[in-house]
Amino acid sequence: MYQYKKDILKIFKTKVNNPTEYLQLARTIQKILSSKGCCEIIFLPFLLYESKPINKETLTNLCVANISGWVAYTIFDDILDGQSDVSLLPLAQKLIRMMYYTYFSILQNENDKLIIKKILDYGDSAYYLEKKFCHFAVISNQIDLKRFSPYKKIETVRQKSIGCSTSAIIASMIADDDSIGILKFFKYFLSAKQLSDDACDWFKDLKNGLETMASSAVLSEWKKSEHHFLDLETDHQEINRIFWKKVVPKISRQILFEINKSREIIRMTKLVENTEIFERLLRPIEHGAKQAMKKSLSNF
Repeated sequence: MYQYKKDILKIFKTKVNNPTEYLQLARTIQKILSSKGCCEIIFLPFLLYESKPINKETLTNLCVANISGWVAYTIFDDILDGQSDVSLLPLAQKLIRMMYYTYFSILQNENDKLIIKKILDYGDSAYYLEKKFCHFAVISNQIDLKRFSPYKKIETVRQKSIGCSTSAIIASMIADDDSIGILKFFKYFLSAKQLSDDACDWFKDLKNGLETMASSAVLSEWKKSEHHFLDLETDHQEINRIFWKKVVPKISRQILFEINKSREIIRMTKLVENTEIFERLLRPIEHGAKQAMKKSLSNF
């Protein structure tokens, strides 16, 4: 996939003329592409359809559109979390426009356009709900549990990243393949990936006041012991034990459920013809969940 990466960076260089913006864009793209499983998701149109009668330019543009949206939402996240300056907002908005323009200029069928619009709206709605409801205050490394009420649900997790599937779905529409099957697969696969990522970042998310299925489960378990506050420094050892003993088994079981649902969809649809490509997405997450469950059985 090295050549695909080079091609995409070349395309972005022609579309983003500001050198500072391009440098930030290139860094973010490299960061995303180096993240576990992200490269395969972005280049899935090539992996599935490069041998089909879809020209390379269309597949490349779909991948560019996908990563444009991914980078844009990464910038939005960083700005909202105070990790990036608002000066990057115009770049994020430009990338969102590029994504929409590409998707809707490639699609010719009006019904297909409506389906893609609904998928993007669905993801945007989940993004808004997360930013509105999935944060809590952390003051001097302390969390007031009297003010904490868990919101995050598994369906929200399934909605959040669904936009990442859009380019693969559009490629399947062009190839007259099983686009609904791909959408259903991504619903569960992306949920498993998000849960896996959240489990890895649980303590960082607690420090940043971000509610995920993992950080929320830790707070809920801590609250069961009738604690009114959590001190992230003095209580670190105890909540680490809670995470591994109580939260990891629960999150891992949910990840394996999502993985099994993904495989069930592959078996029931035309996706079975490309089983190995989809397994390359599923196996690392499944392995990580099983290893985490084994580790949770050891002493902490």
